[in-house]
Amino acid sequence: MGRMFYILKTIFKSISFFTVIFIISCFFADAGFSAPKSSNLKKEAEVINKKIKDNKKSLKKIAKKEKDIINSLDKTDIVLNKKRAEKNVYEKELNDISKRVKAIKVEKDKLKKKLDKAKEYAGRRLAAVYKLNNMGTANIIMFAETTNQFLELKYLTDKIIGYDQATLEGFIKDAALLAKAETELATRSEEKKRTEAKLKKNIDGIKKESQEKKRLLTRIKKEKSVKMAAVKALKAAAKNLDKKIAALGRKKSYTPNNKIKGPSFKANKGRLDMPIKGKIVLKFGPYRDKDLNITNYSSGITIKAARGGIVRAVFGGSIIFADWLKGYGNVIIIDHGKSYYTLYAHTESMRKKLGDTVKTGDILANVGDGGSITGTKLHFEIRHHGEPVNPMNWFKKG
Repeated sequence: MGRMFYILKTIFKSISFFTVIFIISCFFADAGFSAPKSSNLKKEAEVINKKIKDNKKSLKKIAKKEKDIINSLDKTDIVLNKKRAEKNVYEKELNDISKRVKAIKVEKDKLKKKLDKAKEYAGRRLAAVYKLNNMGTANIIMFAETTNQFLELKYLTDKIIGYDQATLEGFIKDAALLAKAETELATRSEEKKRTEAKLKKNIDGIKKESQEKKRLLTRIKKEKSVKMAAVKALKAAAKNLDKKIAALGRKKSYTPNNKIKGPSFKANKGRLDMPIKGKIVLKFGPYRDKDLNITNYSSGITIKAARGGIVRAVFGGSIIFADWLKGYGNVIIIDHGKSYYTLYAHTESMRKKLGDTVKTGDILANVGDGGSITGTKLHFEIRHHGEPVNPMNWFKKG
């Protein structure tokens, strides 16, 4: 009986479904059983085929659902990145307006004090002029006993009249400046209110998108199949990055070798500073994902850091890429000459743009979490002829 079971098992593996049905029917016929009718077999086969098709459809729906979650995460990241960039603009604008408002207020106070003094002087002069009119200017001048006294009194009188005229003109000018300052102050104050409203709306939007990202990340962490889809998406993003770097390496529109002074990038192996202060949470090379029980590969290192941490260039060169890449967020790639490149991913508030020349230690951006499913971090790579090399061999020891 055991031998018969083994033979049947072997047959099942090597022949088609309908052939198996035929053999079984023959076996049962020999054993005294009546073989099922071909119409029944056909119906059963149709039912099985339908179940297979339904299962395939179900799997496709699940795969699409998982893919949609990953795509939604990327879209949310892009919106978040845009809103955070807008927030920086609004904050700078608000800061500039606040400084101007403060300067206008200081200017306005100075003008007001100046006008108050001018008013006080004008009051005294009016009283003096009133008395002078009662005595008569001509009579006062005529009191002079000598020609020199006459000329001196006339000179002083003309000087007083001239000073009064200049004071009056200055008063009118300062009054106009004060009115202008008050108008600008009112305009700037309204502008400040509008910018504050925009900033508040922007911050509310960031909170909303951050909550959506948190919800998506929670789902990725909880559902193993979705996490697998996320890992698959990251692998696809890594391949896309390889293609991008290969394409950039083929371009010859930049000449960083002519812009870099001193020893080459290669000569600085073992002398570079870290791009950011933080803890290295993922090293270069293959690593084991304990949750998914799979082996993955890191083409660089991951440095955990607080949001807003300063990211610096490890060496001078030309920026050949500064844009968003799916799975990596904002990415900056620097060409250091001789086919050496460094890559900085998951950044925010990029301070440099495509085509800029940077020096060692220049601020490139702030660290963020764009494209990341594990929080704020910096992904850093060193590549030579497009191939990733271990960054740890290039940093200063200790």
